[in-house]
Amino acid sequence: MVVQYSYFKSEEHNINETLEKIEEIRYISYGVVNAAVISVGILGNLLTIYILHQPQFKGVTYLYFRALAISDLLCLMFTISSLHHLLYPVTINFSTAVWWSYFEMIFVNAPMSMSVLIIVCVTIDRFISVCRPADFVKVHSVHCARIGIAISTMLSVLVWIPACGLKIPLKVDQCNNSLWNEMHPNPIDENITKWTSCLRFEPTTEPWFLAYEWIRQTIVTFIPITLMIVLNSLLIKQFIKISKARFAMQRNSLHNICDDIKSSRNKFLMKKDDRNLIKLLAVITISFFITQFLSGIFNAMYTENRHDDLPFEIFRAIANDLEVLNHAMNFYLYILYIKPFRQSLKSMIKIHKISVSFISVPSNILSNIHQAVKKIKTVVKTQVTKRSKFGVAGIEQN
Repeated sequence: MVVQYSYFKSEEHNINETLEKIEEIRYISYGVVNAAVISVGILGNLLTIYILHQPQFKGVTYLYFRALAISDLLCLMFTISSLHHLLYPVTINFSTAVWWSYFEMIFVNAPMSMSVLIIVCVTIDRFISVCRPADFVKVHSVHCARIGIAISTMLSVLVWIPACGLKIPLKVDQCNNSLWNEMHPNPIDENITKWTSCLRFEPTTEPWFLAYEWIRQTIVTFIPITLMIVLNSLLIKQFIKISKARFAMQRNSLHNICDDIKSSRNKFLMKKDDRNLIKLLAVITISFFITQFLSGIFNAMYTENRHDDLPFEIFRAIANDLEVLNHAMNFYLYILYIKPFRQSLKSMIKIHKISVSFISVPSNILSNIHQAVKKIKTVVKTQVTKRSKFGVAGIEQN
């Protein structure tokens, strides 16, 4: 009996230690890392929306980018609710439990899927512009862009509607698979009713729901990944071909080249903005694959009953962090690859007198630096005047 008691005591100790590690992982992942990424991402998407509404960004491609920034912003804002739910799965408000059960999943995930599908639309548009120029005029229009954005929105909402029936708001003591209640002891008086969002059934044990999850993730994750990789590979291949043709024509060009050869050469030339957009799409594709692939697998095997499985929680935390990062980094990619975007950002900073340095410099220090620069300019101007008047020897004597 003593041996049995020691065994159960040791097993209980191991379970408590595992739960403590899981709680620590959750706090670091959702309370620190994700909170920082969301803050930076919301700021970046707000700036993107503001900049892309400037008159110089009226093209079809920038219409896609504006829609992408809006969907990313909505995704990050609703993700705050999801993070709070993951950290504190028990509430005293029935309305909060209703939100968690019926609305949270679609409001968080639909904008994510919408962003993915919009990126696919941009990739298709760029692919047609380079590889199918004869059809480009028909596709590259504001009307087609709005249709693509509308289809992306409707499809994203439709594929996530069935997930809204996965949970139901229940009292904590009525939920058999309560969300880690033992990991988050509630200091509220036990006489107060506490609510949680409880699974109606275990998704991994229902074949029909498991099939739905894999079909959904195939539509919003795996097919987009495949399309983006294939189309961007063809884009890069065509881009290399055009670059080689341009180099050959530049090397063999003559001053008396005839007009028809000039016109044919111009067809091979690709604008610098188009080249930058292709590079941007290639980077977005790579980052999309890295950040979305794991989350796609996790969403396809979604469950909340493995709350005491440490490897699963580590995998879940990494997948969620990467997925949020994907919707927070587009602004910073635009800065790297779109020159007009950088110029507009500089103009906005200059107009609104925004300091973008990482260390805030007090105004009196800036004033002193300005005065010092003025003195240096005055000294340099005096020395240059003396040099031009007296020569080097005169300056050395002074």
